[in-house]
Amino acid sequence: MPSSAPSRCTSRCGRMATNQGKCDEHQRKAWSNPSANTRALTSTERGRINRQQIKREPQCRGCGSTKHLRADHIVEIADGGSLFDESNLQTLCETCHDIKTAFVRAERAAERRASRG
Repeated sequence: MPSSAPSRCTSRCGRMATNQGKCDEHQRKAWSNPSANTRALTSTERGRINRQQIKREPQCRGCGSTKHLRADHIVEIADGGSLFDESNLQTLCETCHDIKTAFVRAERAAERRASRG
């Protein structure tokens, strides 16, 4: 049975649509869809995880500081890391956490740029 007639991308790029009215370039990216692996923690969950992790590991794994500590997911949730697995948690101070997070996000952005070709 024939399908509908070919159409142009709804993003107005002029290319032919391949799926759901969009060309391949304008298809929704997998990481833009919320899922169990990319969901954010609620403030209650975050607080509980922070308290438990800091009790287990009371100093920053990066610099040894004991001030302004927080639990950090070693493999970020957005990259498939486990939300609640203790082996995916480490204690970092705010400074080390910010540095690590910026580095991981820059790597992820570079991977996305490289995959676009």
